[in-house]
Amino acid sequence: MDQTPVVNNPKPGTSRPDYYATNTGVRKTVDFILGALLTIVGGFLLNFPLGLGLLSQQSEVIMAVIIGTGIAILIVYLLVRFFNKTGRRYISIGILSTAIIPILVFGSCMYILNDL
Repeated sequence: MDQTPVVNNPKPGTSRPDYYATNTGVRKTVDFILGALLTIVGGFLLNFPLGLGLLSQQSEVIMAVIIGTGIAILIVYLLVRFFNKTGRRYISIGILSTAIIPILVFGSCMYILNDL
């Protein structure tokens, strides 16, 4: 039996077809997990050299943390824009959720521990 792929109609206002038009559940799940793993691996690759730099130079700790945080925010922003433009928005959602949820958990823990 010949299984030809269904031709995806482009979204209104765009010229390319929707990536999630066929087999949506699997593609969305895989892309979300891919976005989360991309953030975890990217965070490790960014923080490992930053940590080594902090161990070697004690006087520039605050500057290194500020620069590292700025670079991380810039990379997340560029990745989210890139994947949104290519139509793979669930990778962007995975990146944002993996980047934002730990910040929210940390903030709620600080709120509870400081009796605010």
